[in-house]
Amino acid sequence: TLRNEMLVMIMETGLSCSRKSPTERVEMKEVVARLKMIPWKAFPVEE
Repeated sequence: TLRNEMLVMIMETGLSCSRKSPTERVEMKEVVARLKMIPWKAFPVEE
């Protein structure tokens, strides 16, 4: 489903930020670009 695909994108981004070697980690510009691609409306927030 779309929701599962988005969760995978979020998890992959998080894992790429937490690699052991700093040179293997993704730059924050790339992280922001990836997060902006996620259609957040599929994650309704309950207050």
